[in-house]
Amino acid sequence: MILNTLIFISIYYLILLSTLGFGFLFALLIRIKKYNFSLGIIGLLGFSFLTFFSYLTNFFFFEVIY
Repeated sequence: MILNTLIFISIYYLILLSTLGFGFLFALLIRIKKYNFSLGIIGLLGFSFLTFFSYLTNFFFFEVIY
């Protein structure tokens, strides 16, 4: 029970840090200064970048459902 909780919490923080990392990457790509934004804005930038990347890769890698 405790192991499942620890795995859940660690995966949650891994996804959170990954989204923030992609937000910082996206801010660097569009040349936005990092110190002008809070972590919430960087998180939204990361989420929007991941959404855009997901839509873009959908054109190249098709999911086949039988």
